Amino acid sequence: MADIRPWVTTAARRVRAFTLVELLVVIGIIMLLMALLLPAVQSVRESARLVTCRNNAKQLAQGAMTHLELQGYFPAGGWGYGWTGDADKGFGSTQVGGWAYSTLPYIEQKALHQLGAGLDDAGKRVANAQRMETPVQAFYCPSRRQARAIVSTSAHTPINGNRPPKYAKTDYAANGGDVRGGLPYSWVGGDPDEKDDLARCTGVIGVHSEFRSDDVLDGLSLTLLVAEKYLNPDTYDTGTDGADNGDAWQGKDWDSVRWTWQSNNTAGPPTQDRPGVAVIERFGSAHAMGVTAAACDGSVRGVRFDVDPGVWRRLGNRRDTAAGTPPPTDWPR
Repeated sequence: MADIRPWVTTAARRVRAFTLVELLVVIGIIMLLMALLLPAVQSVRESARLVTCRNNAKQLAQGAMTHLELQGYFPAGGWGYGWTGDADKGFGSTQVGGWAYSTLPYIEQKALHQLGAGLDDAGKRVANAQRMETPVQAFYCPSRRQARAIVSTSAHTPINGNRPPKYAKTDYAANGGDVRGGLPYSWVGGDPDEKDDLARCTGVIGVHSEFRSDDVLDGLSLTLLVAEKYLNPDTYDTGTDGADNGDAWQGKDWDSVRWTWQSNNTAGPPTQDRPGVAVIERFGSAHAMGVTAAACDGSVRGVRFDVDPGVWRRLGNRRDTAAGTPPPTDWPR
């Protein structure tokens, strides 16, 4: 009898094999499914990042509210970008560091806040430099960048700290008002520009500021406290943007304070991050629809990029009701 095993083996091989056309069809189907699923996956990821971003803003707002409760006023703006936080300078007008630094002990970062406390000048400069390059997760929007220190490109050395190789950053800025007022920074305490800045500040954070809840004439729920800041995507991780080249804990500067109206009196609503475009004074975000913002009562919500410029401006002014300009009945959605 003839051996049929070679024939069976050949037939089995024919049954198991794919033709080139069949293989291409399978690959095409897989690619089509991936094309359909990828946007959905990206949308889910962005939704998760947006939730984290709003949780960050909520944490920072609650930290500021705790500061208000315990100190009697909102976190101060510090003495300008020439200074970083100082553990021996207390809070309010005597603290040279900015609002983000003064918020640290109220968001479970007391150890970072207290770095350098009680040390001599040389030791404090080293400790302050260590803090300057220590990132805190709550200050980073995950849609924009990871919580990590970025190479230092700023030309100056802080007055009260050594210049570290990298700086911690903040993606959230405090409300400086609807008028920029004076200079956004100053180098030393007692400078006339600081007094001018504080007198003209219509927001809740300014140089040497100690604004109390009674100073917010529009009501805490109708006044902006903190929101995401605008940033050129090309500079997310370079530290070369003029409004993102310092450390998160420094005194008032474009890095950590923004305005709802630009200094040239043009409308300044929040803007989506755009490659190649530097906007150093506005709020903004990497999100597709709008910016995450927190009011002075600690509430957090999203504000669309197409918000009415006049409404956005009034949200930045803590006292425009007294001037005859009514605030909106509710935050824009």
